Amino acid sequence: MSDGIIWFVLSCKRQLKKISFFVILFMIPILLTAVSGMEQAESEGIRIALYGTKGLGMETAEKLESFSGAFSFYMAESEEQLKQDVETGRAECGYVFPDDLEERMKENDFRRCIQIYSSPSSVLGPLTEEVVFSAMIEEYSPRVLSDYGESLGWDTEETRRLYEKYLSNGSTFSFEYESASGGAAEENTFSMTFPGRGIGAVLLFITGIFAASGLAEDEKKGLFLSISQSKRWKYCFLGILAPVLMESAALLVSLCMTGAALDGACGLGKEAAALAVYGSAIAAFCTALKGILKTPEALIGSVPFFMIGSLALCPVFIDAGRWIPALDQAGKLFLPYYYLHFFG
Repeated sequence: MSDGIIWFVLSCKRQLKKISFFVILFMIPILLTAVSGMEQAESEGIRIALYGTKGLGMETAEKLESFSGAFSFYMAESEEQLKQDVETGRAECGYVFPDDLEERMKENDFRRCIQIYSSPSSVLGPLTEEVVFSAMIEEYSPRVLSDYGESLGWDTEETRRLYEKYLSNGSTFSFEYESASGGAAEENTFSMTFPGRGIGAVLLFITGIFAASGLAEDEKKGLFLSISQSKRWKYCFLGILAPVLMESAALLVSLCMTGAALDGACGLGKEAAALAVYGSAIAAFCTALKGILKTPEALIGSVPFFMIGSLALCPVFIDAGRWIPALDQAGKLFLPYYYLHFFG
């Protein structure tokens, strides 16, 4: 067994005796689980209950269930359950569609035919009305068009096909934006990312700096006096790599537990390879940083700079660099930037 492997194994054993190492080791899965739970809760949006048993009402409710936006629509098992969900706050409001909704629409007897349940304190309930009624009209309009087409002898199948075409291809209403220079403006929005991966990447980066600080303290005590300068760099690299790789394993397990890891065996291999490369890059960077700053105090003092810079300039929470190119360039000074951009 080479001296490098022996040093790496001893470094791993040494880390396992440190309480601070275990704190960070267990902090990774706890943080990622908490962040994942918060993200899932936010992704549900504002819950709106629906109830319809047949006809146009049920079709409208089913269409709204697939709605993607700030509101999350779901089907209640009964009108009574819908009322309870609104009363207990599980739903912001609720809509009950009558069985004869289509007939009442045809007879122009549609006023107050849909029952809306909402708490008096709700301010978001009225905002859902436009979404609900637009979905209902979208389901009802083909029926009106078919009836009208039949009265004129049109081919109803062709009429329905054209209706679906112009409803979904964006040609009925479209908007084109031009910049002040006269060119077409590009759509540019903040890109949200899963923050758990970014937080884990920053923790690994900070772990590397703390490991470098510990080695600088050892060097200050004379631990490396009998070791040549060339081997010192190697031992320093391996001493930093040991805790970083162990915490990388914890991060990989946490990503799999929270469902944030890439799917399949190939995806898992890509995750592991990316963490191995990222961990090695951290060890190399922190070894060089130790050579520049030299003292453990200076290395500890650099932690706030690298931590705040990584959280603010790297796409941990949002990719602000897509809006401000200068921030994207500044983010390249921090290692988490490259790991996070590897995953898009």
